Amino acid sequence: MVFSQKRRLYQICIVIWMDTDYINNWSVALDIKILLKTVKAVLTKSGAK
Repeated sequence: MVFSQKRRLYQICIVIWMDTDYINNWSVALDIKILLKTVKAVLTKSGAK
């Protein structure tokens, strides 16, 4: 039980880090890059499993 709580905390920290990184490095070009990667993942069905 303790292990799963630590893992959950770790996952939350990763999400916060990713959000902060996105905010600090935001640009229209970055949004377009993310959008194109998303479209490619959907069309090739290579998204998260």
